[in-house]
Order: sequence, then C-alpha cells, then structure tokens
Amino acid sequence: MTTEILAADLRTPPETLTALRFRLGEFMMQGGTLGEAMNIEPDEYEALYAVAHASYQAARYQEAADSFGTLVSFDPYQTRFLQGFASALQMLGRYENAIVYFSLASTLDPDDPRPYFHIAQCMLGRRMPDQALEALEMAIPRSDHHPALRSRAQAMRDLIVGHASAHLSQEAGQ
Repeated sequence: MTTEILAADLRTPPETLTALRFRLGEFMMQGGTLGEAMNIEPDEYEALYAVAHASYQAARYQEAADSFGTLVSFDPYQTRFLQGFASALQMLGRYENAIVYFSLASTLDPDDPRPYFHIAQCMLGRRMPDQALEALEMAIPRSDHHPALRSRAQAMRDLIVGHASAHLSQEAGQ
C-alpha cells in the first residue's frame, strides 16, 4: 500500500486517488497508523522525537509543537507523542487544544497521573478552578510512583480549596 500511495502524483487519475484514500482510511480504521502506511522506522520516530524534545527544552515551543504534531499525525497511539504535543500547546497558551491531547493520552493510559495534572494546569489557565480540582482528584490517586508530581498536585489542590474558602468567607462577611 505504501508504494501505491507514495507513487500517486498529479498525473494519477482521480478515481485511483479516491480508491487509495479509501484503502488508507480502511487501514487506519483497523488500527493502522499513517506512519505504518508510510513505513516509518522506529529510529526515524526517535530522531524526530529527539528534535521535538530538544526544542521543548530550549523553550522553542512552536517548533516543539510542530515536531510533536507531526509525530502525533504519524502515530496517534503513542502517549509520549500526545503528551509532548499537549505540553507544547500548553506552553503556547493554547489550553483548550492542550486539554484535548492530554485527554487523549489519559484515555490511552488511564493510570498515568501526568495528563490529569497538566489538564488541571490548563484549566487554571482558563480560569476554571472547579474543573482543575476535578482533574487533580484524578491525578493524585494515580501518582504513587510519581512522588514529586503528587506533592505538586496536592499543593495545587490545597491552594484552590484555600482560595475558594477564603473567597466564600469574604463574601459571607459582606
């Protein structure tokens, strides 16, 4: 299939392109990825992941988002690609988009507390403390193997709860 898809060019009749798109769609509906259809090798994924990660670490978040986004389009079942993409989007202030990709990562690995924690951060960025608190309540019980994240999540939860209590007390005093 890969050879057929890659060999298609502007001279390819539209009916052939339609048939190839249909076959690619069927392949992906059966759990195949675009990367598999294109015969992308694991070392190629790793090379692009290294570029994406280095861009993120260097605070070049748009470059990181572009590279992680490419990885996600090639293999949307890799949670590290999804989390990398979502993290870059979060750093760009694109919280709604980041929440979508963190949510996908949490669906693929529901025991990983990191997506829930980052969803909470994004919810706070959107000024939605109640939803942030819900995400933290998902993160904390899953963070036994992530003590630093557990501490941060608990501290964030305590701040949200404390802020809400102070706000309610202030309103009651008026």
